[in-house]
Amino acid sequence: MLIVLCFLGTFYCYWSVRSLVFPEMAYFYNMYGNSPRPTLHQVISAYNILQPGWYRPTSFFLFPFLLGLNYFNPAGVVFWNLVFFGLTGSLVPTLFLPRSDLPTRLLASCLILTAPALVAVSYFPTIDSLYILFSLLFVRSFERMVTGDRKGKRSAAFLSIFWYLAALTSKETSILLPVIAFLYTIINASDRHPQCSQLFRKAMVHCLPFVGLSGVYYVLYLVARGAYANAVYADIPTINKLPNILKLLYATLNVHLPIFPGKDVPTAGYPLMGNMIWSAIWLLTAGGLWWRWETIPVVKKMGFLFILTFLYLLSGMAGGHFHHVFPMMVCWAILIGRLFSFPGEILRWQRWKWGIELAVIAGLLFSCRTYASEILAVGEHGRVLQINTALFADHQLAALAHRDDCYLLVESDPWDLGGTVGVLGYLGRSSHTEARREEYVATITPETIRHVAARHPHKVIFGLFVRAEDHTYSIRRLWPLPH
Repeated sequence: MLIVLCFLGTFYCYWSVRSLVFPEMAYFYNMYGNSPRPTLHQVISAYNILQPGWYRPTSFFLFPFLLGLNYFNPAGVVFWNLVFFGLTGSLVPTLFLPRSDLPTRLLASCLILTAPALVAVSYFPTIDSLYILFSLLFVRSFERMVTGDRKGKRSAAFLSIFWYLAALTSKETSILLPVIAFLYTIINASDRHPQCSQLFRKAMVHCLPFVGLSGVYYVLYLVARGAYANAVYADIPTINKLPNILKLLYATLNVHLPIFPGKDVPTAGYPLMGNMIWSAIWLLTAGGLWWRWETIPVVKKMGFLFILTFLYLLSGMAGGHFHHVFPMMVCWAILIGRLFSFPGEILRWQRWKWGIELAVIAGLLFSCRTYASEILAVGEHGRVLQINTALFADHQLAALAHRDDCYLLVESDPWDLGGTVGVLGYLGRSSHTEARREEYVATITPETIRHVAARHPHKVIFGLFVRAEDHTYSIRRLWPLPH
């Protein structure tokens, strides 16, 4: 029942984004050898080499191959994004809130699926929910491996290894999983194990091999890639990126605050109703913690605090975008779900609680749907989504892409159009494998045109101009000019 409701809610919220084209879809087209889908040989090879920038063979190659994704059909990519997003949202309360009533579990799922910080997950070119899905399954398998009986431990150990490797090859941040699984096991199993020191030792013994694997993976990753860092990311966490923690905390709130007035934040343009509901949720969460603080064991309080601190600290120091709060939102959804799974002595208030929860769910779904339908105007990536989607359907660009004598000058930031790897290939749907026939420039000037004409005397030079003010573009012939 829960999974069906999550699927319905996810598609209700995000159906309007199904035709959008994210610039990094061109990156996948380029990575697949100017092809809209990977081959079996590429899938196998992806596990042996470090692709440009990342090592994510499961999410970048295996699942697109198994699902038959065609990147010339963006709607199909978005469809599977929504399927796995809804599946992940339903899995959180199923695994971690099994004793809660349906409205409370549905609310926990809704907090994840409608968070404006995670809207980008719906239109990304990769299924970004995969590493979360595998991580959730690993954490539960790890707990069963530590606390289960001898017969169940073998299967739990096998599943733990399988889910860990699946998560690790889906996204690099999964190297943090052993610590999270260790802390969660201490939190969740402390009630059933009066001797916490014994539980601690057992969990530590089972955790150390995974910590070792994460360490080896991290070292090999750095050796293969080099210690990469830019304005956003850093492979080695650094102190100078500590302010990013505040950015991630703000993204987790899902409330638009005046101190962040820019449009490039996930809550810019988020409906007033949604802001009010999220504000009320955090106030009720604070009240629930205060009310039940004395009844919560110290182990649980400290364990949950350590998990969140660990995630925010390392994620912030490594940089990152707003959608990287996905693991934190899962933690908060579990906490809020447990806080509002009331004990039996106040069950007489249960109907009121259910009514409030269902009203909150309806408000969040409506706010999310409204926000997603206006994503091009108010969303974090609205500008680039609008231009790339329009270019993908532009017949003039497609005609140029299939001309052998065409050379294109793109007056734009490289990432904004074609995800740094080019415009003609993916957006123009060209399968040309010759040397690059385009060039990104900050400004197209007569001098730029003359230099390009001198280097490519047999090419007809066109220019792609982007107007940042109204998110429109134009394509013009620059050289030689028609008589």
